[in-house]
Amino acid sequence: MVDNETKLENLIIEAVAHDLKGIIEKINCLNEMLHDKLKNNDDAEIRQIILYIDSLCEQGNQITNDLTETCELESYEEIHIEKCSLNQLIIQQAKIYKLQADKKQITFKTVISDKQFFCELNRSKFIRALDNLFSNALKFTGKGGQIKIILSNKERKAKIAVCDSGIGIPDELKNEIFKKYSKARRYGTLNEKFTGLGLYIVKKIIDLHKGKVWFNSEKNMGTTFYIELDNRIVI
Repeated sequence: MVDNETKLENLIIEAVAHDLKGIIEKINCLNEMLHDKLKNNDDAEIRQIILYIDSLCEQGNQITNDLTETCELESYEEIHIEKCSLNQLIIQQAKIYKLQADKKQITFKTVISDKQFFCELNRSKFIRALDNLFSNALKFTGKGGQIKIILSNKERKAKIAVCDSGIGIPDELKNEIFKKYSKARRYGTLNEKFTGLGLYIVKKIIDLHKGKVWFNSEKNMGTTFYIELDNRIVI
């Protein structure tokens, strides 16, 4: 049950996130207009500025989305679920991140069980959890590294592993990883920004699905995040 103080905090955060999102959308719209006006302009500096504005808008949207998602998740005691193919969800999201990995010159592989997992999930929320884990792996893995997504089963439980060969998590930050506004905030290998909310959101979503999430990591030796879902339908 959410207390009144938390409800008030969430209302304020949601209002601020909503207003910021509106401002970011207007900036992005103006930037697109500017891009159209200058599309035949050969000035490399102008093109770079337009790309930089676009990148900042994307970062701003990520922050506001994380804030809004956090407030929503804290108000739920249970979520609407439906039968979904976990295999398909992972494959679809992996395709998106494979393209991003190629740009960063990172090997991105999926190892999916031949068995089909039809799981009772909230599709959009579970995709958000996968996205956060996939993007984290990409963010903290450098050029020439590897990311592997594994789906397997054991005793009617579905197990997802997101493995990377990245910078790893130092011991002093391991207890902070799943906390709200985590202190374990670090820039990615290409100075990608952070919100300190991504893994908190993952934990909340998996908890709402009555599953488990944990990780193994060594500094400079990579990280593997695990999700385990109980009582799944496997055929």
